[in-house]
Amino acid sequence: MSWSLLVILVLALGLALLAALARRRELARMRGKVRERDAAVAEGTARSELLHPVIDLSRCLGCGTCVMACPEDGVLELVHGQAMVVRGARCKGIAACARECPVSAITVTIADLAERRDVPAIDDELEAIGSPGLFLAGEVTAHALVKTAIDHGTAVATEVARRAVDRVPSLVRPAEGARPSGAARVALLQGGDEGVLDLCVVGAGPAGLACSLEAKRRGLRFVTIEQEKELGGTVAKYPRRKLVVSQPIVMPFHGKLGKTTFTKEELVELWSGLAREAELPIETGIVFEGCERGPDGVYTVHTKSGEVRARNVCLAVGRRGTPRKLGVPGEEQAKVAYSLLDAHSYQGRRILVVGGGDSAVEAALGLA
Repeated sequence: MSWSLLVILVLALGLALLAALARRRELARMRGKVRERDAAVAEGTARSELLHPVIDLSRCLGCGTCVMACPEDGVLELVHGQAMVVRGARCKGIAACARECPVSAITVTIADLAERRDVPAIDDELEAIGSPGLFLAGEVTAHALVKTAIDHGTAVATEVARRAVDRVPSLVRPAEGARPSGAARVALLQGGDEGVLDLCVVGAGPAGLACSLEAKRRGLRFVTIEQEKELGGTVAKYPRRKLVVSQPIVMPFHGKLGKTTFTKEELVELWSGLAREAELPIETGIVFEGCERGPDGVYTVHTKSGEVRARNVCLAVGRRGTPRKLGVPGEEQAKVAYSLLDAHSYQGRRILVVGGGDSAVEAALGLA
């Protein structure tokens, strides 16, 4: 009997020792994360400049689902049994944490914009505050994800269609999910007069294409203008073979895409095919110069090729369509590039990368 008690006592002491060691390791891990959080606060990287995760500690169960779901490294950690934002600046706004939280204790919301001058003022319908009928979608709103841009473009066309029906109650629109037959392209840019359109979409990137596809699906009279010769917007200017999408995406007029991972080339080819299939009225090589709303509520869109009149305008122009230059001698030379398409072709050269943002860092890494 005494031997049995001794064995039980040894086992109990061993388990207690293992538990104490595990607890010590856990406390050391948490202290490290708290120090990392303090360092992030000191560096100014604890919060994102735009989309930021916010945790309701009164609801957080400490299950760690948000930490595992986050595709970025070090944004969230478990500390003292609950989730904590450590490196908020790494948040890209994918919001996988919010979708996976079983008790909805975490949300991804807009950060403090008091110091930002590059984020437009828009309402929940993506309409510019103070400019009825002027909508913004995609990267121009400071949301960089391709999926978000597609959602924006779809939402704008949906709202324009709703207003068109409200304005003319007798107007018949295609039923939900219907695919209207192809219509002739709208020829307005060379002085033609086809009346006032429902919508003018500026830009044929992910937001502009999604807006155009949804506008076509809903039977709107619209035209899409794009300053480049190819579709894709900012995405088309990404480096070759860059992985662009790693999320499920639904395109209007087409449905859910067959896979979740696309390179730049695959995505641009897919979008071009969708535009041809839907016979979208897209005019390429048209440079947008501005727009103004007249007393009758109709916008006049000015381009270098003429004017377009529409009751609504969707600006889906991205943020890098026209590069910002330095105004220094030599910047127009052939050896100066404003985007990196193929880092491999620069082997053996001495290169200066100008800038310190995401694009500059990505270019520098690719070149290195």
